[in-house]
Amino acid sequence: MPHPSDAVCANHLEDSATFHCQRCRLFFCERCIEHTFHGTGFHDRCRRCGNEVKPLPQRPLPDAAAFVGRLGEIFSFPRGKGVLSLIAGLSLLVAPISWVVEDSAIPILGLLGAIIILGIELSVFFHLVQQSGAGKHDDEIHPGDFSNAWNDIYEPIERLLAAMLPLIGVLFWSHVSLGSVALIASSGLHLAALIAVLMLFPLLLLHAALGGSVFDVLNPLSLARTLRVFGARYWIAAPIFYVLLASYLLWGGLCAPALVSIPMFGRILGLFVGYVFMAMAAKLFGLLLEPHLSR
Repeated sequence: MPHPSDAVCANHLEDSATFHCQRCRLFFCERCIEHTFHGTGFHDRCRRCGNEVKPLPQRPLPDAAAFVGRLGEIFSFPRGKGVLSLIAGLSLLVAPISWVVEDSAIPILGLLGAIIILGIELSVFFHLVQQSGAGKHDDEIHPGDFSNAWNDIYEPIERLLAAMLPLIGVLFWSHVSLGSVALIASSGLHLAALIAVLMLFPLLLLHAALGGSVFDVLNPLSLARTLRVFGARYWIAAPIFYVLLASYLLWGGLCAPALVSIPMFGRILGLFVGYVFMAMAAKLFGLLLEPHLSR
């Protein structure tokens, strides 16, 4: 077998090889390999025989420039007919539930309503990630089937909690509190750990959006493999995700409450604008997944 640095692709002799297939006993370039997502994470497979292949040393990063060139699609995605109808329907559904939650005199009913709202919102967000990641255009997004209460409401919350578990663990470890204790402990190690889990949270949330078990969300081997496949694209996407998340939270915390004074219409409008930011974040994840997600 030639040295990896001298190997060329068996199908494209003008390109350097980046993978080796043990079944075919041939070297291949990036174009000859499929990066597909199955249950436990991303897998590199030979297009010729379907066998899982091994990357050669010094594998080049995926093309980040092409990813940056498509970021404009994030802003056009919520304007598509399919996405627009989905988030409008979500606003109409959640508005009366949120009104009941806020006016409920029974705490347990308010808590149950809040859980239902969170589950519905997560279910729609995860659905948008999956649809856009599968290459569906904004006009091709369909509402999906949300008929199973456990799968469509409580299971997304379970996966979200799994994605948040490292962050929660670091906050407890750092003795973060909303009371008299400082929000961030003074230790440099605590701060470094907090930054690390914040940078990895979008990756954990993306794994949660793709379904599977709690272990699939937190599987370190799967997370490392996904980071390797995404390469520089992920580190471009992560800060953009936090800009969209901050916009969503600021709207929900500062602007949307002002609209609540307008009877139901203001509540619906406030929710709708917030869901536009949610759809943009879903498209961001979809752009990361689109070249790899199994159709």
